[in-house]
Amino acid sequence: MKTKFRILTVFFSLSLIGAFGFLCYFFDYQVLYKDYPANTASLIAIPFLNIILFAGIISILWLTKKVTIKESEIIVNYIFRRKQIIYQTKDLIGFYWDTIPSGISYKRITLKFKNDRKVRFSDFETGNFYKTQDYIKSKFKICTKDGKLANSEQILDAYNQSDKIDRDQILSIRFIIIILWAIIGFSFVMLIKANNDNSYISIPHLFILLIILMVLVLSIAKFYSENRRSKKIKDAHNKPAPSR
Repeated sequence: MKTKFRILTVFFSLSLIGAFGFLCYFFDYQVLYKDYPANTASLIAIPFLNIILFAGIISILWLTKKVTIKESEIIVNYIFRRKQIIYQTKDLIGFYWDTIPSGISYKRITLKFKNDRKVRFSDFETGNFYKTQDYIKSKFKICTKDGKLANSEQILDAYNQSDKIDRDQILSIRFIIIILWAIIGFSFVMLIKANNDNSYISIPHLFILLIILMVLVLSIAKFYSENRRSKKIKDAHNKPAPSR
């Protein structure tokens, strides 16, 4: 089993880097080469934006990885660092779920090894996270964060926590999508007002309109995808336990 990159995260990261890169270029070029008057705001913005830009690039270069899970070993490849770490599955104690602290409860799996070694990946950067999660659940045992195998009560709590993380994430994503729809509606109205006096739409406004429509279509697809995931979780939760 091998983890895959999440396309949305790649697009989001590249967009942020592009946005901050453009702002850095604008401020740096205007102030350093165009004799733009450097006020207090620009003197604060220039180092701040440059720090964020380079920190983001370094984080991507340092942390981007793929995890390959085999019968006898778990291989972690840091793509840009050209570094590979191999863990033996015989040293694996188990796994547990938690979240990445952020506005959205991104679900994370931690593989806990002896000597307090860990391998972590989340559904923020992993495109096939849930397939990988199912594979891990079928192969390995659940453990606690302090590296002890979970008892039956702790296993039940872990699965309940996993379901709760999924439900909280779905609610957060739905809320963000609804806010996004409000912004899209406002942007569309402003675009119409800007073209009221014209018999045709300008090229820049047409470009903006296409972006709005693309974001709208993607957000609708994501909303229904989260609805299907919510139904799947409810069905799995309501399924009667197998008889022993």
